[in-house]
Amino acid sequence: MVTSPDTLAHGPGNAGLPAVSAPQIEEALTANRFSLAYQPIVTTSQDALVGCEVLLRWEDPDLGAVPPHAVIPVAERTGLIFELGDWVLGQACDQLRSWKGQAEWDDVTLWVNISALQLADVGFPGRVATILREAGVDGTGLCLEVTESTLVDVRSQTSLAVMAELRAMGIRIVLDDFGTGYSSLSYLRHLPIDGLKLDRSFTAEITTDGSIRPIVRAVTDMAHALGVSLVAEGVETDAQLAAVADCGTDVAQGYLFARPMPAHELARWRAGWLRRPERSAVPADDATPQLNIGRLPDAPAPELARLLETESEALFAEAARRIYTSSIPERFATPDFERARERWVRALLRDSRSGDYDATARVTDTLFRQASAAGATPLEQHLFVTSLRLVVTRALRRGTDTRREVMAAWNLFTALEHRLLSSLRSTDRWIPGDLRREEDAA
Repeated sequence: MVTSPDTLAHGPGNAGLPAVSAPQIEEALTANRFSLAYQPIVTTSQDALVGCEVLLRWEDPDLGAVPPHAVIPVAERTGLIFELGDWVLGQACDQLRSWKGQAEWDDVTLWVNISALQLADVGFPGRVATILREAGVDGTGLCLEVTESTLVDVRSQTSLAVMAELRAMGIRIVLDDFGTGYSSLSYLRHLPIDGLKLDRSFTAEITTDGSIRPIVRAVTDMAHALGVSLVAEGVETDAQLAAVADCGTDVAQGYLFARPMPAHELARWRAGWLRRPERSAVPADDATPQLNIGRLPDAPAPELARLLETESEALFAEAARRIYTSSIPERFATPDFERARERWVRALLRDSRSGDYDATARVTDTLFRQASAAGATPLEQHLFVTSLRLVVTRALRRGTDTRREVMAAWNLFTALEHRLLSSLRSTDRWIPGDLRREEDAA
């Protein structure tokens, strides 16, 4: 459920782990002996804190410090994983609530690991919704990490439906330890995920093994082609950071930035990190724009307007080819859908010139409704938004040197995707019928 990269990075196997029993875990939960630590996740340009991974800690009076990988297998075998997992999510949501109203923490998400058992539990989304409601926060502040091997083991309709229902709450899902499992790329293309975390073994050898860098670059390109983010784990040196950044990786995590820390130390760490000498030399006007997850941009994007004015049809067609390999299926060629799409393009053109995207957001809702009426599943709608985001931002990079413009477009389509996810209520059709048949045949 909750694993700790800092503990897993040292010491092979389970040698030296304290023997932990289910009653001891139950007693620790009752006695409130568990706690959480937070490890920052930052942009590789080191200009924004985008999140913190939530890590389980247990200091026992008899056992001493008990690492997560001594606890989780026992909790999974005995069913305690559900109680322990709910406790972790509750604590994380309480932390999010404590940050509400503080602008500097608005865009910081908490990344919580979940187990295969939780992912296969049809009651899990309901408990998460209750936890969010009781904490008074929404799902956009949470990101759930699932290991690649977990998804290979539980790629059932139930687990996919659970993932879809979680994403409908605005929660993001990231595939952890990517590169260590055996998932097929064709299956990965259809998973309802928002990001990948590259396993730390690649980062550790990227400056010493010449074969690693091309692999990392290929994985980065693949992630961007899928319309998802890529996080490099285990960054411990400036050389490793420079290497993963050179490969196009946007986000990183590791000891180079910070070790896991209690929540009350995060503000002090962040203040010191923001005041680093190399940052203070950068003029404010030239600061790299930040990634704002789920929020509409608030500035005009004239290059985006020019691009849409001349290439909107081509952009739609290219985005569709990335999903359907040829073109948009005939079932979407309805007059209502075409009119909704034309209104959406007009609204986006107008708003990208003015910098106020509220009209685009409203018309997007209509477009989603028409797509549903034409037979588009939620998964197809999600894939199309992420595909269009990739196509548009790539076209902008070819036509302008303004990174701010590219980031504004990325933020816009990310916000529209979150709007789609938050509006979805039904999860039984997340997987298109033809994909269901492929999976059943497999």
